[in-house]
Amino acid sequence: MDQKTFQLELTLLGGLNDRGGPVLKVVRCDQEITFAFGRTIPKYFVPGGAKAIREKYFRKRHIFTGEISECTREEAKEIYDRCANADITNHYLAETMDVKRNDPVPREGYFIEQYIPPARIKDTPEQWEHNRFGMWFDDALEKEVWVDKSGPFPFEGRYEGFIHTNELTQDVMIVVRKAWATRDTWRQTKSAELMARDVFREAELREARAEEEALDIAKNHLAGHAFDGVYLSGGKPNDKADKEFFK
Repeated sequence: MDQKTFQLELTLLGGLNDRGGPVLKVVRCDQEITFAFGRTIPKYFVPGGAKAIREKYFRKRHIFTGEISECTREEAKEIYDRCANADITNHYLAETMDVKRNDPVPREGYFIEQYIPPARIKDTPEQWEHNRFGMWFDDALEKEVWVDKSGPFPFEGRYEGFIHTNELTQDVMIVVRKAWATRDTWRQTKSAELMARDVFREAELREARAEEEALDIAKNHLAGHAFDGVYLSGGKPNDKADKEFFK
């Protein structure tokens, strides 16, 4: 199954998010990148499979102005030779720098991703910003440096890995459908009938609580105008009831 057809089925399965994009989408692992610790790296990489890379860069520095610009290895060698021969017409010094770094290797195959809205991201924008910067060991500089670890908060939401697959087939789509149905079941543990019943019960309880609160308010309002005591009958003082009361 080609990627476009697979994506169409995913969109029919998961629908669209509130920004008009698909809730589920398929991406190639070797084409997705993300920002982490001051640079972009493959979003889905082989754990423990980073490749050690060593690169040499050349640049030239103007003797009088201190201006620095990049140059090729051949240009740097020419400048070096002129300096070694005390060529007074040469106004540059050649500089070189070795850069060592470990580059994560992207995984093979595809990832089915799920859209996560901003409200469902674990950290709030304030917590995200608080944890955004920190110390990190820079391979090129061979020391710890202060870096941006995660970039700005994803206010538009973001996609996270759902299922990895080496190829896009109908069997994989069946697995995705089952996994998505399981996730929906986990989110909604009650049937539609039970949920509707609970909604009506909650509405009835709210109405009953509102009536009780209104009755309490009315009682409190009238309390200052009501006689809180015992009313005697209008009979003669020597009536039996009154005699019993005044004992």
